Amino acid sequence: MRSRRIRQILPWLVGVVTSASLIAAGALPSISDARADAPTAAVATPAASPTVTPSPTPKSAPVAPAMVNRPAKSPPTITRAERQASAKPFKDPLRELGTCEMRFSAVGASFTQANSEDVVDDGKDGSWMAEGKVGNRSWAYWANEDPQLLLDGGWAQGGLETSDIAERVQRSWFPVDTNLVILLGTNNLLHGTPIDEAPADIERIVRTSGISPDRVYLVQLPPSNVTPEKIGPYNKMLATTAAENGFHLVDVSTFLDSGSGSYRQGATNDGIHLTRDNAQRVGRSIAAAINANSGCQRLPAFDEMAAEHDLGDPVDVPHCELPDGGCVQLFQRGALRRSNAGDPTLLPARVTKTWRDFGVAALGNPIENPNCEIDADACRTRFELGTMYSTDDEAFVVRGDILRTYRDQGSEEGSLGVPTAEEICDDDGCSQAFEGGTIEWTPTEGAEIEKQ
Repeated sequence: MRSRRIRQILPWLVGVVTSASLIAAGALPSISDARADAPTAAVATPAASPTVTPSPTPKSAPVAPAMVNRPAKSPPTITRAERQASAKPFKDPLRELGTCEMRFSAVGASFTQANSEDVVDDGKDGSWMAEGKVGNRSWAYWANEDPQLLLDGGWAQGGLETSDIAERVQRSWFPVDTNLVILLGTNNLLHGTPIDEAPADIERIVRTSGISPDRVYLVQLPPSNVTPEKIGPYNKMLATTAAENGFHLVDVSTFLDSGSGSYRQGATNDGIHLTRDNAQRVGRSIAAAINANSGCQRLPAFDEMAAEHDLGDPVDVPHCELPDGGCVQLFQRGALRRSNAGDPTLLPARVTKTWRDFGVAALGNPIENPNCEIDADACRTRFELGTMYSTDDEAFVVRGDILRTYRDQGSEEGSLGVPTAEEICDDDGCSQAFEGGTIEWTPTEGAEIEKQ
């Protein structure tokens, strides 16, 4: 079958030194013993995926052997109800298959820079926020682990206040199609800067970035054992700033806060900064917010069934709003689909392999579950841009004008029967063999049937 595979330790000096000084002076509050609960992931409204219309590509290939009779098999199903989003950590995603991938840029201080790779540009220190350059103590590293998010812009430097960032920010830091995540303010509190000075700085950052307000994510501050009494008022200001400007507000304080503005036990090593584990939790919370507002999402029932069948990690997000109200999602070792709000079914391995080989964008998403009762020789799976007939051993795609002609004569129920080979193209046109004949296509004459 044709193959078309589509596609670090910067100083936290200000915070650490300040924290150490206050600890030595006995001014640092004790850390609560409360348990650190995990955040609840956001639920998204699904969005339809784009499709790409293919055109015939000249190619020669041998004719494959005809399909053989096999009993129809019912795809496995599950009946367990969907639960909260999976807490399973993301692994290395195969980004080349993503069609709902969202780009994001990060701007901040030490929470964002953390142990990222340091650069010096025109005498200014800092870290560029880009994939492969961000350290694993930064929340941005963990948000980037989400398979449908890609960190591709922004800048961060520990110890800076909001006004410092607003002075330094440059539009060139941000790709035009990115989302902007801002996590700033701890240094304002440590330095005693009035809270009401921050909104103008934040608004200036957004204006300079050129990013639309509806693609801006303003992150509330995590707790602090140094300035716990200021966390609540500061986060209230951030909520007001977000509402007045049309920004998205992301809460990462609730699941880390002891209830008094200080950290829960084990969430920090110095009273200010996050541990690596909690940087991960903050990153995942921010990722969930971006996904929810972008229309991208994860489906718990799909995650559950993927684990049951050892499909590996998702390589794409669920694509919903299919004609039957269904969703489909690709994983490393398979694909799942469901119609409407029903239970997911596992697509046959041959169908998934052929779909990948043909090209996910070139064939589109399956718009029906495989129908293995239409013919003794094959299962039929309709896609957005073609129809696949498959057995356990082989699968052939019918598309374009050949498919239209095939449908006009009754599809598999007509005199042509099911396809016995893949489409073959050369400089003159394309042809495809069926049980009862061949459909020939040329740019000038269109498609014609040649019966056996």
